[in-house]
Formats: sequence, C-alpha cells, structure tokens
Amino acid sequence: MAKGQTVRSKIIYLLLFVVIIAVGGSVITYLISTYPYRSEKVNAIRLARKYAGIETVSDFEYYSRDKTYYSVFGKSSNHESLIAVIPKSGGQIVTLKASEGISSKKAESISGLSGKDVSAALGLQNGEALWEVKKVTENEVEYVLVGFKDGEIKQN
Repeated sequence: MAKGQTVRSKIIYLLLFVVIIAVGGSVITYLISTYPYRSEKVNAIRLARKYAGIETVSDFEYYSRDKTYYSVFGKSSNHESLIAVIPKSGGQIVTLKASEGISSKKAESISGLSGKDVSAALGLQNGEALWEVKKVTENEVEYVLVGFKDGEIKQN
C-alpha cells in the first residue's frame, strides 16, 4: 500500500509542477505582451495630469488611424470633465471639455453600428476631434468616424 501511495504522490506532484509551470508561463507571457500598452497608458496619464489639468482619471482609450493618439478622460480640480488627446509621436496635447462634444455612447448611436462588439475611441484627424466607432465581427471590422463637437458622420 505504501508503494502505491508513493507512485500516486509522485504523479500528483508531477501534475502540480506542470500546472504551476503552465500558469507561471502564461502570466509571464501576458505581462510581457501587455507591457508596451501598460507603459504607454501610465505615460499618457502622467502627461494628462501635468499638461491638461486632469486630476482624477476615469478612462483611457487608444485611437489609431493615420496617427496614434491616447485619450485620457477625467476631471479637473474644479470637477470639470476633461479629455486629453495625446499624440503617441509627441507634440501638442489637445485638451477638450467633455461638455462641448458628444459622448462615446452618443457617437455609437449616431454611427448606426450596434451590438455588443461596438466600441468608440477618441482621436484627432486633420486637427478635428473624432470618435472612431468600430464594430468587430468574426468576418470583418467596420469603422465610422463621428465628429466630437457636431456629431456628424465624417467617414463611413
């Protein structure tokens, strides 16, 4: 009986070891693969606090068309809702008052795209703040650009 338990114990320890290695490898792979995004997010938030006056951050978005922008959403010290649009390549940070434009939900509604796989990200194109509304399905990706200030469809 003791010999059977020893073999069983070895098998259990071996399986436990394999599971620990697999989980550890997965965690390390995840951390390495998401490092650039996490690093850029931390840097964008730092810039938004320093140059746009955002004190409390509520959201972060990534917009990539002709150029890549990071949008940091939050509130100023006087509780005004602000959005900092930060070019990845450097340059001037654009600060928008959320009250002077439409929300992401409104942009999604205007776009005509619907479903659970619809998302919106704010960025700049030719100096104009735009919501990029995107719907990802198994077969395709649909984009609609909606003006932040006027709510007009800019490109379909």
